[in-house]
Amino acid sequence: PLEFRILHLLLMNQGRVIPYSRLIEYGWGYYDENNSNLLKTHVSHLRKKLGLPAQGPSALRSVVGVGYCLNHATGPAAADQGAVAVTPRTAGE
Repeated sequence: PLEFRILHLLLMNQGRVIPYSRLIEYGWGYYDENNSNLLKTHVSHLRKKLGLPAQGPSALRSVVGVGYCLNHATGPAAADQGAVAVTPRTAGE
């Protein structure tokens, strides 16, 4: 599952910008510049499936020319703004 691998890398690096090349390499197992459009498509699918916006306190946002960043907001202020908590599951759950 490619989208799971992309999400896994983003979750492990919440709040940090992950370069396109690293996401492609982690997702596909090798770097191929031609996969950049496919990456955008898969990130779009992840946003829809997880209900994450492109901007805001809990967003999967694009950093133009660099990569993607999964913001993580928690607490009452985040809940008031409609933030979605994304928590990875561990084995056995």
